[in-house]
Order: sequence, then C-alpha cells, then structure tokens
Amino acid sequence: MNKIFLILFINIELFAYPFVKNNNIVDIKNTKELINKLEENKLLDIKEDSVDRLFIKNFPKDLKNIDTKLKKKLFFHSILPGILKINEKIKKEREFILKIYKKYKDKNINFNYLNSFMYLDFKSILMLSYLCNKYNSFELNVLLDRINTITPSLVLAQSAIESFWGGSRFSLEGNNIFGIWTKNNREKGLVPKKRRKYQKHRVKTYNSIQESIEDYFHKLNTVRAYRSFRRLRRKSNDSLVLALGLKHYSAKKEKYIKDLQKLIKKNNLKKFDKLKLN
Repeated sequence: MNKIFLILFINIELFAYPFVKNNNIVDIKNTKELINKLEENKLLDIKEDSVDRLFIKNFPKDLKNIDTKLKKKLFFHSILPGILKINEKIKKEREFILKIYKKYKDKNINFNYLNSFMYLDFKSILMLSYLCNKYNSFELNVLLDRINTITPSLVLAQSAIESFWGGSRFSLEGNNIFGIWTKNNREKGLVPKKRRKYQKHRVKTYNSIQESIEDYFHKLNTVRAYRSFRRLRRKSNDSLVLALGLKHYSAKKEKYIKDLQKLIKKNNLKKFDKLKLN
C-alpha cells in the first residue's frame, strides 16, 4: 500500500469527522474540588440512565488519603464519562464502516482500498483513509473486528487494578491509569523504580486521563496480544466473559482474569454498562 498517500490523511480527523469534538477537560487540584465538580454535574450520585460530559484531566494527589469507599466511588464516577465518550466515538466509526460494507455488498463488488476512489465520495475516502491508518488495516472485516466498543465495567475494573484506584505514582505523575508501557524513545514515560538494569521499558505518561483511556481502547482494539479478547467480543459484551481474553495484559495471567472478575462482581460494576452520555 502506498504510504505516501496515507501521509496526506494523518491530520484530517477534524475535517473527516464532524463528530470528533474537543471537549473541555477539567484540571483537578484536590479531592474537595473533585467532589464539587461531580456534584455540579450530577455524577456524585448517579440516579439517571445518562450522565453529564465531565472529563477530568487528572486525579488529585490527596485522593489516596481518603476513605476507601468514597475513593472507589470518586474514581469510578470520575472516569465513567470519558469511557462513554470514547465508546460513543467508536460507535460512529463502526457505523461508517458498516455503511461502506453494505454499499459494496449491495453492488456485489469485492472491497479493495484502491477501488474506493471509484465508488466513494471524497469525504468518505478521507474518513476511510483515517480509519485504515488509525486501526492499521485496509480490510473491512479486520476493521469491523477492531472498531468496536469496550464494555464500561471491564474498563473500570482494569483501571482500578492498574492505577490502585487512581493513587499510583504513574496515575498521579503521568495520568496513566492502565499501566501501559512504552519502549519508544519518542514517547514520554516514567522509569519504574524496580526496573532492572537490562530492561528498557518506561510507563507512558499522558497529558490527561482522557488520553490514557483512549490509548487503552486503541491497544485492546489493535494489538495482536488481545486477539482472543476481540474474538470473545464478537459473541458477547459481558465483561466477565471478555475478561477471559486479557490473560496477556498482566504477568499474573489467569490470576489477573480472576481478579478482574472478582472486582467487577464485588463493586457491582455492570450497573454502569447501560449508561450513556447526555
């Protein structure tokens, strides 16, 4: 595939996607301010089936010092809108690919990225180019497998484990709530204190928690190690089932799966799965 052609579309997101919006992300200074923001947006006690679009930039450093029950509540309710926002965006991306799939099927034509110039309008070509580049594939079936939502209760459980409820060093210093590593020198990262001399990895840092959530979604949807997760997702959106596909997310392997399932059940996280954004 001609990579020169793709370069032309790397920065077209805002043009190709009318549904991609830059929402304000709130910088949180302390736990009191976080509680006030959640109360203002009716997120402290969620009583309806939809939640406001409050997206926080960071967790306050004093979060780890408060009562465990309240800390869990603040953690889940703070990142939930960000999770729903990304799922909302992915749903629209998927709808677009499904329309392309149907269009080719109706015309009884085999899809080929190069022949898209013959059958799609210019804006659709830009959009398709963007998605092919983002999800690392030029095949519609692969794109449909990768462009799909992730059940909120699973995301919440993983973020809680990986960030110690938002209180880990990597969460507080780097907005990384999923323990994602990098070996790319062009990416910013924190060196783990227990990293051995021969190891080169760092824990990625992000400008906001929202960036961390988006990177996590992208990795689960594209990285080879999570193919089993994506296979399970073809048949089920149940977070307890999907957890079975995350054996390779942690060195704990099977124990990690059990820990995820236990946390989902204990904290009744499935109650968040039917919520949507206002």
